[in-house]
Amino acid sequence: MPSNTDQPHDADKLASSATSEPDQCLSVKDVCAYLSIGKTTFNKLRRQGEFETFLGSSKRLTKRSEVDAYIERQLAKERRRHHKPRAGKS
Repeated sequence: MPSNTDQPHDADKLASSATSEPDQCLSVKDVCAYLSIGKTTFNKLRRQGEFETFLGSSKRLTKRSEVDAYIERQLAKERRRHHKPRAGKS
């Protein structure tokens, strides 16, 4: 019986396809695995306008590019937060 480490994790599969399929549609489950967040957090972010979603045949879907744009916004916030000049220093 193969161990869990023999099978690629869903998030790893999604990450490896990032450059080949930027407008790939992801399910809520896929986005949650990719970002390591729960469904409640995903729904909170969706309500805040972080992701545009639409209904596919029977699932709520998000474009891969929406998720990647969210990641870029978060990284930019982190960079700005860590590079603020300190008060009183020139």
